[in-house]
Amino acid sequence: QTHAHANTHIHTCTHPTDPSISCPSYVLSSFFLMVVASAIHRIALPRTSKVSDAMLGQLIGRNSSTLVSLDISYSSNAGRAFLTALAACEKLKFLNLQGCFLLTDACAAVAMKSLPLLRVLILRDCHGLSARTIRALFSTCTQLEVVDVEGCHEVTGESIVRIPQRIRALNAAHTDVDPLFLVRLASVGCTRLRSLGVSATPAISGGLAVLSLLDCPVLRQLEAATPPPGTTLTGESVAWLSQFTGLTHLDISGHTIPNVVCQLPGSTSTLCEAIGMLPLQSLRIGECTFMEEEPTEGVRALLGRCRERQTCGGEQATLRTKKQPMRRESSSTQSILSAGSVNNSRFHAFVLDDDEEAAEEGEGDMEVKRTEEVGGDVDHGAEEAQGLRGLPLLLYVLSCARCASTITALSLRGLHLQESALVAISRMQALEVLDIAQATIVPAEGGVHPLLALLSCRSLRALCLLFTTGLSFVALDEFLFGHNLDVLVVAPSAGGLSAKQVRRLEGAHPHTSVTTSTTEI
Repeated sequence: QTHAHANTHIHTCTHPTDPSISCPSYVLSSFFLMVVASAIHRIALPRTSKVSDAMLGQLIGRNSSTLVSLDISYSSNAGRAFLTALAACEKLKFLNLQGCFLLTDACAAVAMKSLPLLRVLILRDCHGLSARTIRALFSTCTQLEVVDVEGCHEVTGESIVRIPQRIRALNAAHTDVDPLFLVRLASVGCTRLRSLGVSATPAISGGLAVLSLLDCPVLRQLEAATPPPGTTLTGESVAWLSQFTGLTHLDISGHTIPNVVCQLPGSTSTLCEAIGMLPLQSLRIGECTFMEEEPTEGVRALLGRCRERQTCGGEQATLRTKKQPMRRESSSTQSILSAGSVNNSRFHAFVLDDDEEAAEEGEGDMEVKRTEEVGGDVDHGAEEAQGLRGLPLLLYVLSCARCASTITALSLRGLHLQESALVAISRMQALEVLDIAQATIVPAEGGVHPLLALLSCRSLRALCLLFTTGLSFVALDEFLFGHNLDVLVVAPSAGGLSAKQVRRLEGAHPHTSVTTSTTEI
């Protein structure tokens, strides 16, 4: 049935195999609940601020025998009546209670014990739930596959005792879980775990080495950002990365990295090489602290290994100095641009420009050819790279590694970005989303703005410059004229662009969606 009045739309699907209801909260009434909402399998009523606890209880109660999926996220009125009705939903498999801060332990523990088939449970930001309720939840709901308790500050490692072996995604960020929680998780043998979130928890207070205990061969996403103060990321901390060969999403924002060329125990590889060898699609290293204490000998050895990878087994390659933007458009990159997706570039090797591409750069392009047969040539580009330290060195190594052809999203929030860092980013073949919000772009010598280095990153589709300082209206305008960008997130700010300049960008570049919201990106 469909009812339309002004901007109000109600749609109830009465298909016998999948009856569901999804509608704005302000159109619910007792008549609607009694006449229409019956024998429903799926209910989605997010942000139901105008629906009382009694009305929610009545709606759930009428459908307790058939309800399979329920979403009342950010409901400010869900309380005792709702939980009492929820306890009768024995067929429920999906439950989203995110932001329901009025839920307490009074009835929550009893309700959770009556959901034996529950597979997906989202309790993010339910601050009223204690460790006792979480303990009862994990003890009775043995079929759980996805659990999100982020922001439940009362949750500790002791409250998550019985972890189901079939767990596939577990997010305990911004809780009080400790390293023993990870030890317990390893002892269960969660071989199906694909996503793990432990950001801003004491679990990573001793670094990330404790994660080496996990036997998770299919782990794809790891969020271990914002560690406690004093935590550093060393070679021992990331040695475990090599065992997660399928990791595609990594978030280590907020860590202190004293030395990006430190060697891993028992290996010649370094910290940045360990990250670069992963098939990453998304990497977040925003707000990291780089000490820039790399020894010259370590940097020289690292760059030598990078050059060996670039030559691709002796094939002739061309290296340029930092005075010209580096272009790295292989055949796999062309397929990305034509299809608008990553396609099959995940395991493609990094390929340098060939001679024909180098000749198209025109006069004044300083280039030096290097082959395995001519070992005595001077590599001026490598000499320039010898001076890289900290973040620019890390990005340079990543742009020469395996992940250069797989990373589609990169976050560098809150960092100081020099020209060398943006040049290294421009060499990432598959990069589509770049987030440098709240960052500082350091002006380059010679009058050319560092942002223009991204012109050679032809795969880039979305750029976030929200509250980024060091921006130039002229450079940004030139960048949009020379790049087919889909979304640009920018807002007026001190040290950035004015409101008038943002409006001028909106009018001058209709092909780009200039917005102040990160929702679109």
